Amino acid sequence: MWCKSELLLNIVREPHSHYGAEEVYEVNSEILFKLDIKQNVVLARVLNQAKSAGYDLQYDYENGELYYNFSFEDGRQQMVYIELIAPLAPGFDVIRFVSPCLDLSGKNIRLLKKDVAVDFLKRNCEDTMYCAFAFSGRRKAIVAEAMQIVRTMDDDEFVTLLKYVAKVADEYERDVLGKDAY
Repeated sequence: MWCKSELLLNIVREPHSHYGAEEVYEVNSEILFKLDIKQNVVLARVLNQAKSAGYDLQYDYENGELYYNFSFEDGRQQMVYIELIAPLAPGFDVIRFVSPCLDLSGKNIRLLKKDVAVDFLKRNCEDTMYCAFAFSGRRKAIVAEAMQIVRTMDDDEFVTLLKYVAKVADEYERDVLGKDAY
């Protein structure tokens, strides 16, 4: 009787096109069914724009976001996430470029003292600052972030924001914290 035998359930996610993936559900190596997973239309547009600009972003189906591991010439790396946020108005979809720089998960929340918070606010007001430091509940971290309307974003704006957010977060990690955590 099959219910008394040992069953091995396996779920495999496989990319199958530029517009989605497929989850394959198997029991004892026999396919039960396949489930198509479609990409969000706005994020798919950003993903294609990134590819045309020479950046191979990854689509995170679990969290509904894009991500890219930015590598600097000195060997440092910085993760940048692209999140879809609420539209500014109908037809004006907005994405947020986010790059973590200070982990505040668990006991690390103690690192955020008043003087550290004031320092972030001062940095936000500098004449050469084109993004902002903010708290991300999703990342449980202080992040460098910038927002962009997707409909009007050209390749240069995309590349500039991707690089800039990564650079600002990495510089904070390097110069203030003395490490390369993200």
